Amino acid sequence: MTKNRYSRESNLIIAFFAILILVVSYQFGYMTFKDKANEINTENAANMEMLEELNNRTDNEGNYLEEIKNMKTEIDEISHKYDASLTQERILLFVMELEEHADMTVDTVTFEDIVNLTSTNKAPPEETMEETLDELIEFDSEREEPSSWRKDYVTRDELSLYSLGINISYKSDYDGLKKAIDYMNKYDSKVNIRSFTTAFDDTTGYLTGSMIIDFYMLPEYGREYIAPMINVPLGVDDIFGTIEPPEILEEDIN
Repeated sequence: MTKNRYSRESNLIIAFFAILILVVSYQFGYMTFKDKANEINTENAANMEMLEELNNRTDNEGNYLEEIKNMKTEIDEISHKYDASLTQERILLFVMELEEHADMTVDTVTFEDIVNLTSTNKAPPEETMEETLDELIEFDSEREEPSSWRKDYVTRDELSLYSLGINISYKSDYDGLKKAIDYMNKYDSKVNIRSFTTAFDDTTGYLTGSMIIDFYMLPEYGREYIAPMINVPLGVDDIFGTIEPPEILEEDIN
């Protein structure tokens, strides 16, 4: 009886440990591998989505390249409207062409300081201009090229837009003022009328006032300014008509 009882208890203990081993194996073996398998399936699903996206990009590569090309063309068209540098010569020629195109008389031109429109921390170039048209028209013959605000202070990694305003005083009729605005709207470089004033002069019948015109500079990205070739014929005659040769009489010769 005692032997049978001992054998039954031994079998129960063996069965208990067998069940315990199964539970531990399931918990630390099967469940661990199941979690790992679920993690791998999740990664595989993400990888499959990425692979599908890459395949779609590969299939649409031509469209992407065409869009990039169109964007570059648009950027070039926009940047072509801005100058890479501003010169006194270019601005003065603009004023002279404005006078000719609009039948407008410009009495004075005052240059403002150059302003960086894209950053409040970057200091503008040292050169500033506060000269009138009469002072600027006296070009230095020994200077190889006109003074300008150059692009040496801007790196390729930056995109800085600068503006330079000029204040002109003008005299014109109503039709000439409309022609002036039309000329600036169609000008090959980006210009903007910041403000203008006008008043009618009863004595002359003309409009008089002032106008602030902004020019823009996009260093490294804008187009380079090409100075016009101005050919001035040289002669030895008295072009001013200030020298008159003396009259020689026959009796003086004798």
